[in-house]
Amino acid sequence: MEDQTVAELIREQLKRGLERTRRMRSCESFPDEEFLFAGVERVLGAYDSGRDWLQRRHDQGHGYVARATAFDALNSSRREEMTRDVAAALQRDLARQFAENGVDHLAVFPELKDWTVLACDGHAVEQAGHAARDARDRHVPDSSLYTLDLRTGLSAFLRPVGGDGRHAHEWPAFRAAIARRPSSPTPCLTTNGTSCC
Repeated sequence: MEDQTVAELIREQLKRGLERTRRMRSCESFPDEEFLFAGVERVLGAYDSGRDWLQRRHDQGHGYVARATAFDALNSSRREEMTRDVAAALQRDLARQFAENGVDHLAVFPELKDWTVLACDGHAVEQAGHAARDARDRHVPDSSLYTLDLRTGLSAFLRPVGGDGRHAHEWPAFRAAIARRPSSPTPCLTTNGTSCC
């Protein structure tokens, strides 16, 4: 097997995920594969803003994407659903690969054998200038909630909270999302040292 860069491995996984969604469309100015890969670059890179990210992509020879095109793509409900499909496919693939390779960081705790153990946390957008405002005219940023499967080490997006001008606590949102999540075997939830098992 030839050596691959991390970028090549990520792109290969994204292509595999794209093969398993029906939400792809042809878009010459910002193809779906490039949209996904650019998103990975944006998250892993250090950029001052979205405009800085687009300018540096262009400067590094990754092609030109107009600002309006990029931000329209970010606001596209079709691309959001496509991204969700690809993420779910990648999550399933990685979970299967980990299981096949015997990855179980909790195996040393036999009493947890029948439990799914998740750590949960949220991340609020610090620069909430575009967020909705509350009754006192303050910006209320939205938060993204994530889980970390402590057995496999896989992280996954759970759901957004807030962003509608109302302050929302993360814990009820975690409980509701976990209750709707298919569990295998029994879910045990911990966030910031609190357990609901």
